[in-house]
Amino acid sequence: MSFFKVLPFLFGIACIDNIDKAGKRDVSTGSDSPTQGNWQFTGEASWSVDTCNMAEQMDFDSADPMVLSLTDSGFTIDEALDCTMSGSDFTCTGDDLNVSSDMSENGMDAILDMNQQISGRFDNSTSMLFVASLAYVCEGPDCDALNQMMEELVFPCESLWSINLEYVGETDD
Repeated sequence: MSFFKVLPFLFGIACIDNIDKAGKRDVSTGSDSPTQGNWQFTGEASWSVDTCNMAEQMDFDSADPMVLSLTDSGFTIDEALDCTMSGSDFTCTGDDLNVSSDMSENGMDAILDMNQQISGRFDNSTSMLFVASLAYVCEGPDCDALNQMMEELVFPCESLWSINLEYVGETDD
């Protein structure tokens, strides 16, 4: 399962143009794009803000490799993120990055909004810096009760982190 589809649920919120044979593409700036295939988190994440306690919740070491596939404007990651490149920099969009959860199904008068931004840059065709920001905001009279249920989170909160990824090989398909 995609790391990015799982991310909103890490805290229990679920209840609530030319490609060559090497897999490199010449982008508009003339630079090499990333190598298509499997990419893995490497090293430790660096947290500049973490009021959502993400560092305690996320386990990058056990994450499955992500599949990066080249597109005309950049690449996709696990078919969940559509990333656009500008030189060696990229920004990503995806349906699971901004989610609003109506907690009325759980008997609570609260709306929980999760907003993420994903960006980064490539050092070369096999190494990237991945940057993510995450913010949770709760609106409604039952947000205090929701805060007590969540234990790890106090709304509103935000986390900003970065980590390196490296190309680890071709996909098996």
